This record gives sequence, structure tokens and C-alpha cells, in this order.
Amino acid sequence: MWDGDDKNALPGRVSDSDLYVNYQNDHTRNTLEPIRLPRPGKRQGYTISKGHKNYDLMLNLQLGIRHSVGRPAPAASFDLKASAFDPKEKVWRKFPPEGTKHTPPHQSCEFKWKDYCPLVFR
Repeated sequence: MWDGDDKNALPGRVSDSDLYVNYQNDHTRNTLEPIRLPRPGKRQGYTISKGHKNYDLMLNLQLGIRHSVGRPAPAASFDLKASAFDPKEKVWRKFPPEGTKHTPPHQSCEFKWKDYCPLVFR
């Protein structure tokens, strides 16, 4: 790219000649082919920051998932029975802003969290 011969060139800058590659089609004639740069991918989703209409929902989801997955497992490991995978096996938990003995305090509004198959996802 920059070899320092051009006094007007700046380090890190790309000149027009750098955008082409010498390419031999038939081993006898050099042709200039443009470099194909990858297209930038589409960004998925939106950034949610404080003040966004879904900010509280995002905080509630993060807190609920962290609570469900981050609970310590029982000291003794045990074999899971088929009943532990039953979708009817669920636990409802309220998350008040001040917290409880089972839930941490948080800055969001009060919400309820449904934890399906709590023994499986520990």
C-alpha cells in the first residue's frame, strides 16, 4: 500500500492505484481488476438505552434470565426424572423493585417471571 515514495501520501491512506490488483488472465497479458471488498452485513435489531420504550422490558428479561440461570445448583447432584421436563412444571416469582429474600433489588418496575422446568436449567 504505502511505501513512502510519494511525499504527498499519508500513512494508512489508500490511493486509487491500490484499489486494483494485477491479474493475469492468460499468463501473457496483465489486466487490472478491481478489488472486491465484502459488503457490510445488515445490523440486526436496535440499540435500547435508557428512555427507550422497551428499556424496562429489556431490564426485566435480563434480570429474570440471570436469576433463573444463575441460581446455585443443589450441593448433591441428582438424576433428573422425566417429570422435570414437563412444561407444566413451572415457578412464578415476583420481582418487586426493593427485592425479596429470593430476588435482588433492581431499578425497574415490579414484574412477574415464569420459570419453566427450573430443575433442568440450573
